[in-house]
Amino acid sequence: MELAKGEEADSLKKWLASDSESEKVKAITEIYNRLGIRKLAEEQMWDYYNKGISSLNQLQGDKQWIGTLRAFSENLMHRES
Repeated sequence: MELAKGEEADSLKKWLASDSESEKVKAITEIYNRLGIRKLAEEQMWDYYNKGISSLNQLQGDKQWIGTLRAFSENLMHRES
């Protein structure tokens, strides 16, 4: 909502309040695509991931468990869906 302006903001508000699920998803996805939301979300996701990995690297403890957590985090970041 912060990025949407004018007619786009009005349209987004309308679709967010809509009960028409199939049309709603398509319309909101189109608006998000125009606003570049996916790119912004991915940048934020990688920022948090990198901060998390940095914190893991500073932990003192069982290296096996830290490695397991690191591998789990990497799998989450590289999954397709």
